[in-house]
Parts: sequence; C-alpha cells; structure tokens
Amino acid sequence: MAAQGAEAKLYVGDFYGRPCVMKERFVKNYRHPILDRTLTNQRIKSEVRANLRCKISGIQTPTIYMVNFETNSIYMEEIQDAVTVRQHINTVQASEPNPASVCEQLKPLAEMIGQTLAKMHTNNIIHGDLTTSNMLLKGDPKDLSFFLIDFGLSSFEASAEDKGVDIYVLERAFLSSHPNSQDVFDCILSAYASQMKDKNACKEVISKLDEIRLRGRKRTMTRSSLEKETAFPHTGHICQEKPQESHFDATLEKQTAMDKLYRQQQNYSESEHESDASSMGSYSSWGSNQSYGYDNDSNRTLDSNDSTTCDDKDEDDKGHRATQKKKKKMMKKKKKKKKKKKEEEEEEEEEEKKEEKEVVERRRKKEKKEDG
Repeated sequence: MAAQGAEAKLYVGDFYGRPCVMKERFVKNYRHPILDRTLTNQRIKSEVRANLRCKISGIQTPTIYMVNFETNSIYMEEIQDAVTVRQHINTVQASEPNPASVCEQLKPLAEMIGQTLAKMHTNNIIHGDLTTSNMLLKGDPKDLSFFLIDFGLSSFEASAEDKGVDIYVLERAFLSSHPNSQDVFDCILSAYASQMKDKNACKEVISKLDEIRLRGRKRTMTRSSLEKETAFPHTGHICQEKPQESHFDATLEKQTAMDKLYRQQQNYSESEHESDASSMGSYSSWGSNQSYGYDNDSNRTLDSNDSTTCDDKDEDDKGHRATQKKKKKMMKKKKKKKKKKKEEEEEEEEEEKKEEKEVVERRRKKEKKEDG
C-alpha cells in the first residue's frame, strides 16, 4: 500500500508490464449496503469521466487502464519521478527567504495552474478538491509537465457559483499550506482570466469568488470575535484568545475556560437564590400578620404582587385554551366539509353510473326490437 486517504487506498504495481496505481474505495459500514454500492459506483463513474474529459480538453492526467466495480477499484497510470506541487513550493520557499524571488521562481508554475483551471472550467468540469497535493510536476525545472490527479469529488456544472467555489477551495488550501504566497495566487488568477475565452463568464466567476470570500470573512470574523472576548453578565469575567497556538490547543483551552465560567455562573446563581431565600425567611420573623415569604410553618404565602402575577398567568392560560378550542373547531369543520364533498362526489358518480346503465339497457331493447 502506497498511501491511504479519507475515501480510498492506493496500491502500486504493474498492469501488464506497465507501472500502475490501483485506487480502491472503502466499503463504508455505517451506510446501507445497497446505498453504499450505488454511491461508490456513481463516484467512480464521475471520477473516470472527469479524468477522460480533462484528457480530451488537453489537460495531462493519469491514463485509466481498467475499472472494476466489484472491488470498487480504478487501475491508472503511475506517473513516475513526479513531485507534488506542495513539495516543490516548500523546497523553493525553504531555499529562498525573500518572497519576491520566490514569486519570480514560481510564476511559470502559477501560470500553468491558472491555464489548466481555465481549461477545466471552459469544459464545465469542477474538480472539487483543488489542493497543491493533487497536482504533480515531472521533468526538469526549466521544462516542467503539469498533471492533475484525484477527481474523486468532481462534478460537471456550468454555473459561476460552482466555479467560484472551486477556485476558493484552491485559494484556501494554497494560502493555508503555503504562507506568504498571496502574490503567487494572484498570478494564478491573472493566468486564469487571460486563458478564459468568454470574458463575460470570467467576470461572473471572479465576482462570485469575491462574494464567496466575503462569506468566508464574515464567518471567520464572527468566530474570532467570539473567541477573543466572551463575557458573562453575572461574573463579568472575560475569556481572551491566546495568540500563536495550534487549533486543537486553542479549542481545548477555550472549552475549559467556558466550563469554568459556566460553573462560576451556576454557583453565583445558587448563592443568589440562597441569599434570597434567607432574606425571605428573615421577613417571616416580623410577625404572623405580615405574610411576605415563608411563615413559621414553612408554608409559602403570596403577597399582592404574586397574586397579580398568578392572575395574569391564569388569564394567559385561559386565552391559550380558547385559541386551541377555536383551532379544534375549525379543524372539525374542515373535516366535515371534506366528508360532505366526498359523499357528494360519490353520489354524483353513482348517479352517472345508473344513467349509463339505463342508456345501455335502452339501446339493447331497441336493438332487440329491430332484430325481431
């Protein structure tokens, strides 16, 4: 086994003397077997179709040798002596500390990525998982050949929304895995725009990309604002986000802080309730004539404010019950009307059948008389 992902395993071998990679999809036991079979077959078909369409449109992809639906496996060409785009960019960034020189070295690669994206989108092919790990480079640094792989999430859509989402996925993956590479991604977008033949469609895709970016920014802004400052009204305590931490540590620390604040809030409310109860108990020691809380027999007595609130609640309950009764009456009336309509329709059908029978009998009698 060469590698394993979230959807499949990769095995390296030979296919009649040719270097081959077998991609075998998992059987997902949490799904119904029939549903799992149909979904995996659909995904395999769409993956193979996208691969073939890209090859027809001039994009270099691994050649498909065979598909076996019984074992959920695809046999394809192994691109030997190839490096992922992610590895190539990491090596360039490690060797060159200056971002400007890195951008100059990666400019031809960015143009190749943008041109292949434009070819895909002109043929209405959506990759669905555009990352630098799903792009391969082969050959000399001066004469590189570019390959696209892993069409497992591909689809065939012509809308600008889907194409914008495809580019946005690439942008997020590119900037997260390769920091300080915004200029390189700008080169990708410029090459994409220059390669697209339909300029109006290109403008729509880029405008949709801007909209999708705004959605993502709103989401990140709300998350960051919640993580930076979360205050509680009772305690007044504020949980602040610590910079330069991993995502897992930050979320774990945030969760513990939230739990502590919740406990403090709960303890505060309980202590407040106890203090109120003690104060009410102290009021009862004034005398038996004044009923402000708990009396000597520890029975609850109501003052004038409590009685008014109870009266309001009773009135609300009565109004709610009245509305429920009205709704029930309306439902009963509707049901009766439906029953009457059904009965009338049945009676009309019976009358029509009787009339038809009478007409048929009259015709028969006439025919008998004519024959006699």
